[in-house]
Amino acid sequence: MREVIRRKYKNSLDPQVYWITGSIHEHTGLSGDPVERRVQRLSLSQIGVFLAQRMWARRSWIVTPAVFMLSLVLAYYLLNVSAVSTNAHLSPVLCTVIVWIGLMLSFGATLFQSVVAQWCLPRTPVRQDEIDSVRGVMARCVVRAVDADTPPDLRDRLRITVTDAGGQAVAGQVLATDLEYSAVRAEWFNSRAALFSLGLAFMSPAVVMISVWLAVLAWCAMHLPTIVSLLTGREGRREMPWHISKLAIVLLLLAPLLPGFPGSRLNDSLSVGEQAVQWSFVALMWFFALRHVLRMPEPMAFRALQLDQAVRETGTELLIDKAGREHFVQLEMARIEQIENATNDTSPFIRIGYSLGLLAQRRDPLAPGEKGLPVGLSLNDLSTHLMVIGASGTRKTTSVIRPVSTEWLAGDMGGMLVLDGKGTLPLQFAELPGFQLISPGHGAFNAIAGMSPDAVADVLADVFGADDDRDPTWADSARLMLRMAAIVLHAHPTASFTIPEILRFCTMDAYDRAALLEVVYEKADGRMRAAVGYWAVELPAMPEKTSGSIVNMVRTWLGNICLHERLGPWCDTQESGWLVEDLLIGAKAGLLLPESEYGAGGVAISALCMRRLYDAVKRRGDDWRAVIGQTPVLLVADEVQNLLTRADVETAPVARSLGLYLLFATQNLDGLYRRLERDGALQLANNFASLIALPPRTADSNEYVSTRAGRIWKATTQNYHGLPDAAADLGLYDNSGTDRTMREADLHRQRYAATPRLSYAVGLWHREWTPKSAALGQHVHDLVEPGETWQFTSKPLLALEPTPIVSPDEIDTLLARPGTAIAILNRGNVVRRDVIRLAEAA
Repeated sequence: MREVIRRKYKNSLDPQVYWITGSIHEHTGLSGDPVERRVQRLSLSQIGVFLAQRMWARRSWIVTPAVFMLSLVLAYYLLNVSAVSTNAHLSPVLCTVIVWIGLMLSFGATLFQSVVAQWCLPRTPVRQDEIDSVRGVMARCVVRAVDADTPPDLRDRLRITVTDAGGQAVAGQVLATDLEYSAVRAEWFNSRAALFSLGLAFMSPAVVMISVWLAVLAWCAMHLPTIVSLLTGREGRREMPWHISKLAIVLLLLAPLLPGFPGSRLNDSLSVGEQAVQWSFVALMWFFALRHVLRMPEPMAFRALQLDQAVRETGTELLIDKAGREHFVQLEMARIEQIENATNDTSPFIRIGYSLGLLAQRRDPLAPGEKGLPVGLSLNDLSTHLMVIGASGTRKTTSVIRPVSTEWLAGDMGGMLVLDGKGTLPLQFAELPGFQLISPGHGAFNAIAGMSPDAVADVLADVFGADDDRDPTWADSARLMLRMAAIVLHAHPTASFTIPEILRFCTMDAYDRAALLEVVYEKADGRMRAAVGYWAVELPAMPEKTSGSIVNMVRTWLGNICLHERLGPWCDTQESGWLVEDLLIGAKAGLLLPESEYGAGGVAISALCMRRLYDAVKRRGDDWRAVIGQTPVLLVADEVQNLLTRADVETAPVARSLGLYLLFATQNLDGLYRRLERDGALQLANNFASLIALPPRTADSNEYVSTRAGRIWKATTQNYHGLPDAAADLGLYDNSGTDRTMREADLHRQRYAATPRLSYAVGLWHREWTPKSAALGQHVHDLVEPGETWQFTSKPLLALEPTPIVSPDEIDTLLARPGTAIAILNRGNVVRRDVIRLAEAA
């Protein structure tokens, strides 16, 4: 049939409008890309409806009337004219012609398919406006146009088939039926059935003409053994062998075709009344034939019924009414602007993983519509910060932090500082050109050089006092002592401004301290007088036990650094072979101070470096791009919960404008809650526009990830097997095992049984009398009849409300496969989210 279409229309129409679902040639001539092939099949199916409609119209209003009129003319000559004609051959010839034409009509479509099919196909298959209409439906509902310059990670072509580009329902525009139902094939089968009926009716004048002889031959065939016995006078078997019976039937059918068949002259002596009986038989045969042909379903009407019923049995239009059509329009505009922004973004792209398309299957309009697309951020996207959450052993360091940091270094995108609250992450970059390790084994380093006294006191108190469950009054008193000591040493012209010197100042006797205070008091301002007054008046006035407890707390805190066998000597210097401020001009460094080796002291020095970096970017201001040599800085902090202070909460909101990009990793939100309290932790975390979540394995973290993923307006079924939208219909077709089973045998594929579910949404509650049943051979008018009247079926119950994209209870199961994460990224200033396979695990 495809070859007939190709020859008929000389390649102006794709012959794929005709196909048999499940056959080896089903996709012949279509694209090998699954997405393109899906769109092609949907398009050709809808275009095929227009061709089928014209086939129906040609058969109903041209072929059928022509055959009917020809039959009437031949019947008149056979039944009336031949009776008065003197030509003895007229009746046999007419009888033979009628029978042969009737047989050709009935069986020609089977024996001479290519010839008959050419006759049934219309001159014009489809018009250009119809093709444009189908293309418009595909562009609005199914596929998004992708330009050549669109970034690879945003080249997802398939739309979420809930609402179209204009915010209107896809249900009623596209059906899952379109993927498996060829209207052209169905109409060709209907044409063959119609021609069979017309052929039988066409032969009715010949049949009624030779009806007497047919009756005699039939009686003789049935009693042939008895007749033979009587003629021969011998008793024999009275039952006719089956092979002889078949021979008799064949002779019975062929006999009327012989010229001069004797029954043709029986009409000479018939009266007008008897001829009226013959015409009544012919009229009755044609009545049944025309009734059968003209009651065949009209393809366009059948399509309209399918679409109407799909709309009635889905909830998309109600969903749009509740959420507001403009809501869905704005989501579409967000996707368009995302592509435009990303296309105009010329900064390097950092790949993190590959999409799985799971959230798109959950109807998220901001998720990648295809599986296997790259997922990541550009340098400009990274400026809005990235946080990684994942319990120990989930490979957040190897799968996210290391790849992003490596891409940054490989592209020389700016300065970078790598910190690790527990491990040895900086050591992994030691071999890269230009990367410097900061540790006791790599040169002198003064951790507080260039810092303000307030910053030093706050960081040390926040780090060492974070896990102290005692009365906060003692921690506040120790913080105050550190602040007053740092103010004095920072202002002293000869004293060293180092952590060991601060400890020595706090623990020295009053006489030695007074000598230092005397030097700074001469140039004291209000702030310095307060510091001198604290040491000279307030502290001595305290009860000895109270002041001793404060000093002991400071000694305990700073002893983690100063009394450590390697940290103490390393920090007791004002010289630095490297300055944190060099990061602003492109330096790359990492503090190699693993907690397992340096304890809490190493964590404190890392926190001090973070604070130094924060103060440095604040000093250069938000116009740093105008200064020659200034570069963005990436701060990478693994196990960041051990390094955080209040300064992080204050700096994160303004870090982007200052050219500081944050990449933080933590095991869970619980650690941030303990460090910064819940409000402070959420304030910090929410300033990270991008989030990669591996299994955090805590309830608070799962709840946070679910909240960050957000909610979408979605129609979901409740307590009933109804379908919310066209996407569910298409998905059920893709997942059907029934259809696959029915297509495995060639005999099934040749019949309509090969499509047991043309569309699940069509005929969901009354499957016996639906357009689906009509496609399987029932009549369209049966749609008005109820099906399964004995069985009560409730209406579907749909929930139309904002629904969480990811439930907190499912996160551990959703991310059960190692290397799988939930990505919520700020891509092109628009959120893009999906469950992804990390690049290192793919």
